[in-house]
Amino acid sequence: MARAKKQHYVSQSYLKRFTDDNERLWVFDKSIKQSFRTHVKNVASETGFYDITQETADEDADRQFVEKTLSKIESVFPTVIDDLLRSIDEEQSLDPNWKEAIAIMLYIQLFRTREARELLIGMAESTDQSLQDLIAKAKIPESSKVEFPVQFDREKAPLEQAHLMFNRELLDETVQLLNNEYAWTVGVNHMKQPLYTSDNPVVKDGDPENLPFFSEIAFPLTPKHILILGYKTVLRDSANLDCRVVPLNIKNVTFYNSLQVFQCYRHIYCPRKTFSFARQICNKYPEWCRRDRPRMRKLLFYKNIESTSDNILSDSIVIMDTPLHPNTEFSPSPYISIKKSPGKWKLDREGSSD
Repeated sequence: MARAKKQHYVSQSYLKRFTDDNERLWVFDKSIKQSFRTHVKNVASETGFYDITQETADEDADRQFVEKTLSKIESVFPTVIDDLLRSIDEEQSLDPNWKEAIAIMLYIQLFRTREARELLIGMAESTDQSLQDLIAKAKIPESSKVEFPVQFDREKAPLEQAHLMFNRELLDETVQLLNNEYAWTVGVNHMKQPLYTSDNPVVKDGDPENLPFFSEIAFPLTPKHILILGYKTVLRDSANLDCRVVPLNIKNVTFYNSLQVFQCYRHIYCPRKTFSFARQICNKYPEWCRRDRPRMRKLLFYKNIESTSDNILSDSIVIMDTPLHPNTEFSPSPYISIKKSPGKWKLDREGSSD
């Protein structure tokens, strides 16, 4: 097999769903607030992005095993999305038999991007610094103290990212969580404004300080369709929408497009040059449009209240506080727009005209 140089962290087959007939799409670069039109082969990719460095690989290891493995896995994804969209159009519902395959697709996409790598590096460095600070405060003898390297070795990042993507135990746990604890809904966009996607297309919502899991996970399938997973324990009446297809109003489209702008690494994609909203966000929240923005605010240590130990590091749990977006005026998701009426559920259609 020929050596792959330019390696995509969002597949071209997926991005083609957001292009014109010539496989070109519009790109908004939030770091410089400029847009341009280009072919899908030129975006969401970097030279040697997944290559394992010689220093971190075994002597006889294939340094491109990550890229080759991903190429095999993602070859199945177009069929999964095609069949999902077909069931939506023909049956006006989501076939639950596709949940497992889609959950695997979401898991792989979540961990394979440049933004995921930057978050991984930020988490490692924040963890090391926080542990250093805690050790300094804890009642630990000098002879037992350990120093942690606060600066993460970026040469190891491709290998660490691969460990996450191909961790079978974590994959199985995530797929089970998504299948059992989340309601799966497809939103259909009839507004003039298309749904954005980006170089980090699986986006999340929720307060990391208050939730063990994300309250919502969203993945645009096309400019007119978006897969929405709602955490049943948190979102009001989300279970009633499981496997349902719901129309999106302009507030919903605005909300999900804002998540793409805030959580992408650099680029937002759209079949048309409709980026006035993305530009508005970047003007109002410039710190969220920097590629070197901090991904971690802090580590939250929750000590077991029944513990009698004086050591702050013992018998505690750690929660990574990773902000997903600033507190904004953007309207919420369809789940928040659901209102109960006699005998049925319906979507709040307020603001449904573009």
